[in-house]
Amino acid sequence: YSLILCGALFLGSTALFWIWILPLLLGQPFLRLYLLAEHGLCPMVANMFDNTRTTFTNQMVRFIAWNMSYHTEHHTYPSVPFHKLPELHKIMQPELMHTEPSYTSFMGKYTAQLTVK
Repeated sequence: YSLILCGALFLGSTALFWIWILPLLLGQPFLRLYLLAEHGLCPMVANMFDNTRTTFTNQMVRFIAWNMSYHTEHHTYPSVPFHKLPELHKIMQPELMHTEPSYTSFMGKYTAQLTVK
């Protein structure tokens, strides 16, 4: 990263900012919220069924995120390729401990937990 930064500074190029830094700054807050739903409000234990959540979402989000909304399935069997996670989900569904109907549903529950004293 340092070499890329030095090269951009040496060349006087703003491409690094437009291609890397700006998208990072704009996308990271949304990514944090997305990632929070995968493990947030789950106990910190070794059991993948208990420490990870599968979130049901629309086809577009599943496509963009390579089916990572099937997160319990992904963590339990990391060698399964992303395109096979929906099939694995059908097999594992009865065993799932934490599921959420949507990311907004999770965020509502998470926000409610923040206000509990």
